[in-house]
Amino acid sequence: NSVNETAVKASAGQLYGISVFSLNDAPVYVKMYNDTTGNIDENDTPILRVMSPANATAALGAGAVWDGGTAGMQFSTAITMRITKGIADNSTTAVDAAEVIVNVCYK
Repeated sequence: NSVNETAVKASAGQLYGISVFSLNDAPVYVKMYNDTTGNIDENDTPILRVMSPANATAALGAGAVWDGGTAGMQFSTAITMRITKGIADNSTTAVDAAEVIVNVCYK
């Protein structure tokens, strides 16, 4: 259980898509940052947010997809993300272990 701060790409890049799958009965929020992993925390403002809705039961699962199209979204420093159960940018509410999968399409 943690707020997963993850480096997707440690240098500048282009984000083309995100898919989020969750087994949790609460919404989960993937927050994308144009910064390095060591610099992101609940005090930073994400430049993109993707929410996977809550499930009626954990067995059903839920998901969300963000499609950046052929142009994508430019990240001039690095592509990093945090995953929380709180909608607020400063949320530190941890997600449950082994309940969220995030696929990130980038270059």
